[in-house]
Amino acid sequence: MLITFLTRVLQRMAKPRVHLLLVGAIILWVALSVLLFQMLIFSQSPQQSLQKQKSYHRQHQHNPNKSIIQRKYDEKRGGKKARQLLLQQPISQSVQLPIGNLMNQIQAVVAKAAKPAVLSADINTGDDPELLPLGEQSLGKSSDQKMPRMGVLMIACNRTYYLRQSLGQLIDIRANTISRFAVRYGGGNVTNLSREMRAMLALPLMVSLDCDPKNTLPTLQEMAKGSQGAVRKILLHPAAMTPVPGLSKEQRKLEGYYRIARHYHWAVGAAFRSFKGAIDQLIVVEDDLTFSPDFFEYFLALGPLLATDRSLMCVSAWNDNGKSWMIEPEDEHGRSTLHRTDFFPGLGWLLSRRLWEEELADSWPAAFWDDWLRHWTRMRNRTCIRPEISRTSTIGEKGVSKGQFFSDHLQHIQHSRGYAPFFEVRHRLWHQLKVANYETTFRLSVYEDSKEIEPYRMKYLPESKESNSTYRITYYTRREFEHIADMFGLMRDFKVGVPRTAYMGVVSFIYHGYRVFLAPPDTRKAYIKEWN
Repeated sequence: MLITFLTRVLQRMAKPRVHLLLVGAIILWVALSVLLFQMLIFSQSPQQSLQKQKSYHRQHQHNPNKSIIQRKYDEKRGGKKARQLLLQQPISQSVQLPIGNLMNQIQAVVAKAAKPAVLSADINTGDDPELLPLGEQSLGKSSDQKMPRMGVLMIACNRTYYLRQSLGQLIDIRANTISRFAVRYGGGNVTNLSREMRAMLALPLMVSLDCDPKNTLPTLQEMAKGSQGAVRKILLHPAAMTPVPGLSKEQRKLEGYYRIARHYHWAVGAAFRSFKGAIDQLIVVEDDLTFSPDFFEYFLALGPLLATDRSLMCVSAWNDNGKSWMIEPEDEHGRSTLHRTDFFPGLGWLLSRRLWEEELADSWPAAFWDDWLRHWTRMRNRTCIRPEISRTSTIGEKGVSKGQFFSDHLQHIQHSRGYAPFFEVRHRLWHQLKVANYETTFRLSVYEDSKEIEPYRMKYLPESKESNSTYRITYYTRREFEHIADMFGLMRDFKVGVPRTAYMGVVSFIYHGYRVFLAPPDTRKAYIKEWN
C-alpha cells in the first residue's frame, strides 16, 4: 500500500511543474540559511569564541565553596570586587560553626582556585591582589611589626617521592594551623580574625625546582592544583640543566654542592621578589624534611622576635643533637623549651628580608652555603634560636651528601609529635630569649648551679626521672671534646671553632634524665677558630 501511495503522489507532482519549482525554492532557501549562519559563526576569532565560552562558564558554574549569600552577591555585583568586599565582612557572631565543618569555611575564605604561576628567570613582581589571601590586598606593606608576614620556600630537585611526602605535610599543617587560630582567636570563624592576623596566616607556599623537572613538575602541578590555593608559586630554576661553569677538576667532583648553592641563591631571591611588599620573612625548607604539627606556629611566634632583636640571625626548627634519648621528654615543658645557639642549624629556618637584601644576596658563595653562613664574618656575634625537640626531621638518605652523618646521627633525630601553642605564650618566650636575660640565666645554670663531674662517672649515676639535677663536664682541647662527644653520641665536628648546638662554647644535652653541660673552662671567653 505504501508503494502505491508514493506512486500516486509522484504522478500528481509530475503533472504540474509548479510543485517541483516550489520544492526547489525551499531547498535553496534552507541552503542559503545554513551558509549565512556558518559565515556569522566563523567571522569571530578563535580567541573571542574561547573567551565567550569561558565567560559563560564562569557566570554559570556552581562553586560548592561559595555560600548562597556570596553567590547572590557575585551575581548582583559581578566578579572580583564583590568577593574582595565580601571577605572583609565578618560572619555574624551568633552563627556557631561545628568544628567538623570548619575546614569547609577555611577553604571558602582562604582558598583561591587560581592555577599557580610557573616562573622562570623572569619574575613577576606585580602580583594580582586577588591572589594575596586573607586580606593582604587591604594591608599594602606590612605595618604591624608584631606580626611579620611569612612566605614558605621549598627547595626541591628530582626526588619525586620526597617532594610528595614533604609538601603534602606542609599543606596539611598549614590548614591545621589556620583552623587552630580560627578556633582560638576567632570563635571558629576565620573572618573574625583581625586583618593583620589573617595576613600573617596566609603563609604562601612556593616550590623551586632544580635538576630535570620532567618527572617532578607534573607531580608538583597536581599537588598544587589540589592544595586549595596553599601552593602559590612554582619556580623553575632557569639554569637547572646547565653545568656550573669555571670549575676545576677537583671542584667538578663536588659539583652537586655548587649546583645547590646556585639554586638556593636564585630561589631565595626569586621568592622575595615574587612577593615584594607582601612578605617580610621566609621559611626555607628542603624536599627531604618532615615536620611537626606545630611547625608553623613555632615560626609565627618567633618571627616578631627575629624582626626586632638584632642579636639574632635566624630561627631554626632543628636540633643537631636532638636524638630522643638526648633531649627532654616529649611533654609540655620539653616541647616548649627553646635555646640560643652560636651555630647555624639550618634544616627548616627563618630568614628575614632585611638580612637577605643587606648582607647575603650580593655575596652568596659558589658552594657550601651553610658552612659559609656559619663563618664568624657572617654570624657577627649573632645567634640563632633552636628548639630542644626538633620541629623537623630528615628522610634524605639519598642526596648530594650521599648520606653523610645519616646512619649515625640524622636518622635518629625525630621531630615533635605533639603541639605546643607557642603563639599564646610568645611574650614570655621573647622575655626569656632576650639576649641579656638568656645569657645571665645560662651562665648561672652552667657554671654555678651545676655540679662538675668526670665523664666516665656519669654512667654510674642512678637514672633520673627529672632533669632538675645538672652536671658539667669540662673540656680543654679539641681532641678532648671529640672524645667526650663520642662517649655520649654527640655530633663531634666544629665549624670555625664552634661545635654544633653550642652557645658560649657549651653543648647542652640530656643523659639518663640529667641535664649535662659539655663546657669549656669559665675563663675561656672566645671560640678557637682554628678548631675546624
